[in-house]
Amino acid sequence: MGIESILKKELKLEDNFDYHVLYNDDRGSIHKDEYKSLIYWCIKEKVIEVKKYIIQEKISQDIFYDIADKKGREQYQLKEMLKEYHQENYYNIAPFIYLLEIVEPNYKINSKRKEYEDPVLEFPDNILIGHRFKGTNAFSRLYFQDDKIAINSFNDEIENLVDTLEIDDIMVYVLVVENAVRSEQNIVLYKLTKNDMFNKLKDEAEHKFLEEINKYINKL
Repeated sequence: MGIESILKKELKLEDNFDYHVLYNDDRGSIHKDEYKSLIYWCIKEKVIEVKKYIIQEKISQDIFYDIADKKGREQYQLKEMLKEYHQENYYNIAPFIYLLEIVEPNYKINSKRKEYEDPVLEFPDNILIGHRFKGTNAFSRLYFQDDKIAINSFNDEIENLVDTLEIDDIMVYVLVVENAVRSEQNIVLYKLTKNDMFNKLKDEAEHKFLEEINKYINKL
């Protein structure tokens, strides 16, 4: 089963759509202000088209806690592979394991795995777990090679979102958990489709940042 097969129910995007749901605004980033302006403007001016899909509704919060707390070497390795940074909470990783079980119901952890020899997971290797794209800083929690679909997290810093969007010939989705503080939650995917202007605008945003740095240095 591919990721496209579960994108059956598209939701109307809210008129007051808040782009902050696409990343964790509490996390720092070198170009944070420039990138926030870039994403805001690109969505507003349709340089980035946003579509929203509901994947699963009314999931008990306890399910995510159970996934996060599940013990065992293989479970530990899977969760560590999905983390973007060392101290990331397993609870923020759990929705990706839940999604993986929907997309690939037959996946299983290789319980007989020998250290550094066999793969952690037993399913076709076209699904990459915790994938870092060569030549970039972009990191996706799940990458479906055949469909060229990257799944990023609501808990990523904005720089990772922009770096992933910059890559040509892939489709970027962001997994978001709605109603995060409630006992029942929804998993949604936001599909972000850029046009040809995006990469140029990203370069301009970074150039502006470097100009500001140089002005500051020259004043020292």
